[in-house]
Amino acid sequence: MSNKIKTIECNYTQAVQHDISHLNIDYDDVEHHWCKYGTLVIEMKDGTTHEVDNGHYLDVDWKWPEELRVYNKDHEDITEDQDGNG
Repeated sequence: MSNKIKTIECNYTQAVQHDISHLNIDYDDVEHHWCKYGTLVIEMKDGTTHEVDNGHYLDVDWKWPEELRVYNKDHEDITEDQDGNG
């Protein structure tokens, strides 16, 4: 295994908030819920479905990544600190 660094990957989390207060949903009435491509889908036990795509994308704090990974030319993870702190 080569220890020469090819790439360093910094991972950040991007949060999206959906305000669904206008739907007046009781969580006990929800059958399934998921989010795909930023659109929140809520399927109710009575068969109705709500799609909400007016999400508020929160700012990413670019100052510190949540994880930092180091890879060699063979794309092997050679990060010594497995917590991803460098």
